[in-house]
Amino acid sequence: MDTRLFKIVLAVQAFFAAALIIVGLISRENRRVEYLDQTRRITSGQATGDEYTKLASRILSADAVTVRALYGPPMQRATEIDVGSSKPEHRTGTFWIYYPADAHGYPLDFDAIGKLSGPVSCFVVSFEDERADGQLLTVVHPVKAR
Repeated sequence: MDTRLFKIVLAVQAFFAAALIIVGLISRENRRVEYLDQTRRITSGQATGDEYTKLASRILSADAVTVRALYGPPMQRATEIDVGSSKPEHRTGTFWIYYPADAHGYPLDFDAIGKLSGPVSCFVVSFEDERADGQLLTVVHPVKAR
């Protein structure tokens, strides 16, 4: 093989390798920024239900400290909840309840949460054996607070 051709092929491979590294770094930075924006929106109470579920994959088997770091303090804590709208299923355990923003994008405050009644869509983090699992559920309100 001609050495000139070999040098050209080597240069092209080096160019593509450098391009892949740059694309990877940019992609990683974009994911980091998206993650930080999600946690900011959630802790400020401006997140939608979809944003809560996107972040839920990061709390699988996490402890309470990690959940609080990602989601902020819970809006409500409960030991018993009824899940579902037509025929509610009764669940017991340790639950942290977070409420997505209202239709106008504003966070719910404690007064508004105290006035909720009937089935309400909210993000519930349940703890079993000190490990967390979060999902968007329809919970019947008022909830028995802990």
